[in-house]
Parts: sequence; C-alpha cells; structure tokens
Amino acid sequence: MSAPDTQRPLRITFVLEGRGLSGGVRVVVHQANLLRARGHNVTIVTRRVPYPRKVKSFAKRLRWDFQTAIGSVRDHVDDFAGPVHTVAPQRMAARVPDGDAVIATYWTTAQPVMDLPPRCGRKFYFVQHYEAHTNDPEQVDATLRLPMRKLVVARWLQTLLRDRFDDDDAVLVSNGVDLELFDAPRREPHNPPCVGVMYSRIPWKGTAVAFDAIARARREIPDLAVVAFGSERPNHDLPLPPGTDYRFCPPQAQIRSIYAAADVWLCPSTTEGFALPPLEAMACRCPAISTRCGGPEDFVEEGYNGYLVDVGDSAAMAQRLVELLRDPARLRTMAEHAYVTRLRFTWKRAVDRFEAALRDDQEVLAATEHQAALSELGSGQRAG
Repeated sequence: MSAPDTQRPLRITFVLEGRGLSGGVRVVVHQANLLRARGHNVTIVTRRVPYPRKVKSFAKRLRWDFQTAIGSVRDHVDDFAGPVHTVAPQRMAARVPDGDAVIATYWTTAQPVMDLPPRCGRKFYFVQHYEAHTNDPEQVDATLRLPMRKLVVARWLQTLLRDRFDDDDAVLVSNGVDLELFDAPRREPHNPPCVGVMYSRIPWKGTAVAFDAIARARREIPDLAVVAFGSERPNHDLPLPPGTDYRFCPPQAQIRSIYAAADVWLCPSTTEGFALPPLEAMACRCPAISTRCGGPEDFVEEGYNGYLVDVGDSAAMAQRLVELLRDPARLRTMAEHAYVTRLRFTWKRAVDRFEAALRDDQEVLAATEHQAALSELGSGQRAG
C-alpha cells in the first residue's frame, strides 16, 4: 500500500443528527473548524429530524425551532465557518457532496453514512458515547459492528469496542481544551467557598446527585455558594440549591468566569463519553470531583487534580468537597495540578490524530499515541 499523501487537502463531510447545544455537537463543530483551518474542504450535513410525537417533546422542539429561526438562540452549528446543508433523510445520497471522508457522528447517522455511495468518501464513525444508555442497545450495537473506522474520544470506549465488538482498530482522539478561551490566573480560595456544576434535567447527567451532595456539604459549611450554568431553565422538578448563581445558555466567552468563580467543580453523571465541562473547569484552576462515569477517568487523577467517587454516591461527593474546601493548602495545590492537566488535552493534539486517522497516517498516529501521566506533567507532591 502506498504511503498516504499528507499534503493534499481532504474533502471531509461530517453528518449530524440535527442541531443543538449538546456537547457532542460542539465537539464535532470544533473539529470541523480546526480541520478547515488546516486547509481541508469541510462540510457539515445535518439530517432534518422529524418532529417527535409526544406532546411535551413536540412543544419543546417547536419552541426551539422558533427561537433559532428568529435568532434569539444560537446553537453550536452556527459557529461553523464552512458550508452547512440541512437534508431530509431520504435525500442524503443525493445531497452529500463528493469527498475523501464522510463521518457519522451519532448512532442514528451510522447506517445512513454506511449506505452512501463510494463517491462520498471513505466511511468513518466518530464515537463520542456508547449510546445504548438512552436507546435500544441492539440497534446501537448493530451500528458499532458496521465496517467503518472508529474514532473514539475516551479510553473506555476504545476498550468497549475491543472487548465487546472485537474491534481493536479504533483510534483514540481525546477532546481538547481551548487554551485561549479557558484559562484563569492563580487565585486564593474564595470566601465564602464556592462549588460549581452543570445543570441538566437529563437523568443520566446526575444533577440531583450533585444537588444532594451540596445540601450535605452545607450542613458542614453553611455559607457554601453555588454557581451553575446550562441550556435548560430550571423548574420545580429539579430546583436549584437556594442562592445559586445560575446562567442560562451563557456565551462560550463567559463560561470561563463561571468556572473561575468556583473552587471545585462537580461532575455527577451516571455515564459520560468524555465530559468537557470538568476538564474546562480544570483549565481555569478548578479541581474536579467526578463520579466514575467513563470519560472523566481519563483526566481526573485521584488525589492529584481531583477525586473520583462511585456513581450516585452523593455522600462521598459531599465528603470530598468538604475535605477539600476545609484544607486551603491542598485546594491551592490541586488547583495548580488541575491547571497543568490542560497541557495533556490540547485541541492541536486532537486534530493531529483526527487528521492522521482520516489519512491513515500511521507515523503520526504512532508519534502522538503516548500521553504522560497527569502527575508527570507538573512538579511537586500529590495533594493527598
């Protein structure tokens, strides 16, 4: 086989299942922009998703479409600098452009991408989660058996594909942190102390667990402040902790100040493909306390830049939070270690590996495979 042409620009198409403010869409758009900045011809195709039949879901979708139509809400696809085509599912084969690579980005797009004609390019599957947690496992598993090169965002997904689907060819393409957008100067612990969390009513995001941990921690630290942000408006089904400073759909440029306002960031999910918010918080000198939910286990190193607790264990999360907030010296040290973590997770490395996978450039993949342990990146002792 001849060596890949590492100079020729590629024609790349990402296929999205609709639009929105999800972290997965955000990652796809960011990768697409980075590849485009390298001179590649990148297109995003979004499938026109049918309206749901359930009344609540229908109303929510209708409201969202109206808000985006009048420009009162922007989604992540609006941030893409290249061409975007919204295509009815039955028109996919006719509307996807000729290319060198076409990439499925969600389980519902995998088979449609597989069915595209050869002119659209080599087929890839960008796996950002094991979507069986919210969908029919048999259907999701069927997509993971399709003969497409898999690109995965976390080691647990690479292990899953190898052990359950006998696929040891998946390329790890960890997400990165925008080092210009997410940064914060060294600071003293806040007075009163403050904890941060993402707000979501999606059950597997575990927000109720974080809120219970905060209530438990407030029994020990009554003046504990809370900052939070999200793409949903809180309601009575999942009320915010009293006194929470909540930001609804803040612009990306403002999220840095939210992270920096916290001393510790919580990630209470039951499962995560990667989970960018706690890593972004770390880049703003904010240690993370996360459940052992998948993705965060790649970047939260126990006792170095944060802590890991069992899924659903709000008592353990509260205990670690109280311990850390009551030990300013440890908090300062872990904040610096959290800041160092961003050196391992850069978007340059992520797009280097993404591009190399599309080109089948084994030399670049081999050269970027090794990642030093997080504690090897900084100096000093563990925080205990």
